[in-house]
Amino acid sequence: MDEAVAALREAFGTAYVEHTGGGCFSIYVPIEGMGVLSVGDMHGPLGDSNHGWGVELIDPDGDYAGPVCNVPDRSVPKLVEALRAFLRDGTRTGLTHHDLVCMRRDQHHADTGHFVNPAHAGDPECIECQEIHQGFQADEQ
Repeated sequence: MDEAVAALREAFGTAYVEHTGGGCFSIYVPIEGMGVLSVGDMHGPLGDSNHGWGVELIDPDGDYAGPVCNVPDRSVPKLVEALRAFLRDGTRTGLTHHDLVCMRRDQHHADTGHFVNPAHAGDPECIECQEIHQGFQADEQ
């Protein structure tokens, strides 16, 4: 984790670690005008699992703004490059099918107010709600 914090500080100016509970931590990288990049592993905060790197964006209001990237092999240079690509042109590297379904769900909710999750199909009259729900069901198979 120290190598990642040092590389993120060098690349983006600021990076710091915060305890998130139990034996887990996250690395935070503030980005002017955009919010904060929250760096954990691909399954949540940094802890015992150490499954690559996973980064999410928290907007300036403190709200979740979606996944940024996944780096499955825990490479610090690949993490830094994936974040540079996101900041340069919005490229979201290594997202899973589940990440993409969640992004579609979040956008649909923002546009319509419909709420869809794996256990709730949203508005039964809405074709997009049904497609998103089917996407979640595909993840569970």
